[in-house]
Amino acid sequence: MKENLHQFVDKMIQSDFTVTETLELVEKVYIEKVLNYHKQNVSAAAKTMQIHRNTLMRKIKSLGIRE
Repeated sequence: MKENLHQFVDKMIQSDFTVTETLELVEKVYIEKVLNYHKQNVSAAAKTMQIHRNTLMRKIKSLGIRE
């Protein structure tokens, strides 16, 4: 997994992504995957991510997930 992460970061650098853009992309993909795993159940996804449901809802909105 560490090697995959290094390859991902290399691609982000080569594509001129900023650290903010990179972290936003990782967060968005992570949230989408966890939501899919839990069949879009926000409460269950928030529990898995160990964050409050309201925090997850704000992130969903700010990252443009489920538009």
